[in-house]
Amino acid sequence: MFKDLSQREKIVFWSCIAVFAALYSSISLVNHYNFRTFAWDLGIFNNAIYDYSKFQLNDNPLLSPRFSNILADHFTVLHIFMAPFRYIFGTYTLLIFQIAGLLFGSVGVYKFFKDQGRTFELSLLPLLFFLSFWGVYSALAFDYHDNVLSTAFIPWLFVAAQNRNWRSYCLWAFLIIISKENMILWLLFIALGLAIIYPKDKKKHLLLALVSLVSFVLIVKVLMPAMANEGREYLHFKYPALGETMGDAIKTIISSPKLVFSLLFENHLHTPEAAFIKGELYFMLILSGLLLLIRKPAFLFMLLPIIGQKVFSNDIGKWGINYHYSVEFAPILALGAFWVLYECQGFWSFNTKWSARVLLGISFLAGIITLDASVRTSKWYNLENQKFTDSRHYKRSFDLAEAYRILDLIPKTAAVSSHSIFASHLAFREDIYQFPVVNNADYIILRNGDQTYPQSQDQFQQSLSELRASPEWILVEETADGMLLFKRR
Repeated sequence: MFKDLSQREKIVFWSCIAVFAALYSSISLVNHYNFRTFAWDLGIFNNAIYDYSKFQLNDNPLLSPRFSNILADHFTVLHIFMAPFRYIFGTYTLLIFQIAGLLFGSVGVYKFFKDQGRTFELSLLPLLFFLSFWGVYSALAFDYHDNVLSTAFIPWLFVAAQNRNWRSYCLWAFLIIISKENMILWLLFIALGLAIIYPKDKKKHLLLALVSLVSFVLIVKVLMPAMANEGREYLHFKYPALGETMGDAIKTIISSPKLVFSLLFENHLHTPEAAFIKGELYFMLILSGLLLLIRKPAFLFMLLPIIGQKVFSNDIGKWGINYHYSVEFAPILALGAFWVLYECQGFWSFNTKWSARVLLGISFLAGIITLDASVRTSKWYNLENQKFTDSRHYKRSFDLAEAYRILDLIPKTAAVSSHSIFASHLAFREDIYQFPVVNNADYIILRNGDQTYPQSQDQFQQSLSELRASPEWILVEETADGMLLFKRR
């Protein structure tokens, strides 16, 4: 892949990777250091790798009482392979793997085009598009999620399909299947799309589609309910606009195509706060080359489950461009849009190289501009978490050194109840709860500030007053900026 590159090209390539490694670290790792990662979700996942590293199943107390273990919430098996590294990287382990995964995925994008015989620049431009995609920034700003790693495997699946390397093809498909249950449904659509793109190998891609369908049904309908609390079904199907169950949704899609089409675009909740959020998503996708995929509709087909899981939901947080719900667009747009540009040289009235540069530039600028909260429609955007160009991202309203000192007062084997912002740092233990859940906790660590989720400010102040008055708890530490550590008598 790099043998035919000049020394200058190698320097350019690895410099790009290094720059984005530093940029990603400045978002994700800085957030964790500054207590901007949370019980849901990094705390949950850190507790899982703690258990796996000790060769025991995860009975995740941060999920209690909703779920008895993490696999009942999301079928995410990749944690098992990353768990031993927590002895090296500590609570940053999953964040480091997430960054490395995205960088690795970008190399897959580069290889896909290089294997097509493209020049160095024409292979590098889609790599830069993938790395600078706005959905990637949003995902990095919100903890760790397995769909980000799954997204990074997609370009390598395409590389294997293009090169007809079926061992590698099976490996990447397997990793996607065990990454997260909804990614399996996406893999089904990708496999069907690959059958259209590579008709000579249609049987192999259709076989993967069948395996994906069977795996999805088996995991969601059999394995996850078997591991869940008694009588509890899969809880992440929340699409009442389509129906109460997956079966209802399939019937609606088949019998009411007009309704389904309208749901793609309209504010079906009919609330003012949800207005224009879907429009913002499509506008950003168009700026990132979505319309180019019309000339290769198989790629549009691959995006259907990703768009559907966003806009059919009743959660407006999923509709727009926030959080980790848009990262899956990155590989499909990087591969599909640039492939269209490169294949249709005669169609365009301007230079192919410049058209690729323009697409990269527009998408890059769209991502940078939307770092500013004032231009976003999507609700609950956290500027301090994501805007790496803002000095506020690198600061906290309380003394970080003092916070880490107080955390160090808690024994590593003690049961802890914690505010969300501290939970991911304390999750390497058997018993860790998100306050106000206390259970058998020996210590309670809180911050009397603006982040009291899941309690409101009034509820938290009431709980805090009860703790101060309780004969069961001793206030060990209290700082001027609101840190509180209680110990059970």
